[in-house]
Amino acid sequence: HDNAEIERLQQIYKKSLNLKAAEALKENFNLSMNIPADYFLAKEKDNFLWFRREANKLSQGILIYSYPYTDTNAYNPLKIISVRNQFTELYVPGPSDSSFMVIADEYMEPVSRTLRLKKNLATEIRGLWEVKKDFMGGPFISYTLVDTKNNRVITLDGYVFAPGERKHDLLKQVQAILLSFEFIEQ
Repeated sequence: HDNAEIERLQQIYKKSLNLKAAEALKENFNLSMNIPADYFLAKEKDNFLWFRREANKLSQGILIYSYPYTDTNAYNPLKIISVRNQFTELYVPGPSDSSFMVIADEYMEPVSRTLRLKKNLATEIRGLWEVKKDFMGGPFISYTLVDTKNNRVITLDGYVFAPGERKHDLLKQVQAILLSFEFIEQ
């Protein structure tokens, strides 16, 4: 029933897409992804996009970033986590001075598995994130794959912040967006 729920959400999101997000994805990564209209572009840097949805007491975010593909270590969960922490330290600040998002691996080891996504080998990681030097955190899910045509590694990452709320459905919504990705043929 997991796939059916993802597909149901994707059908809903297709009905109201954020066209600016689509443009930024195409321009920066040559990717398409069904990002709903209620998300906004929070940050655009070289090889990095951050989309956010802010609602009453909850936040959902999508991080997309890439870096050069050098070796098969790209699929290694420890490498993926290290690279994510580098990007989030640079580009995903927390609410207080010098605070930033990182993976919270001291409470729960992130869980990873290898799978195929649209014919691409990918590493899925699920775990918890936190804000260093602040009291924020929540679940995340990411997919890292190699875009061999462009010799780069791409990570599609989604997170949820919803204190005191059940997060399963909120994370599933973000996952549905991530899984709508397609490489745009050049």
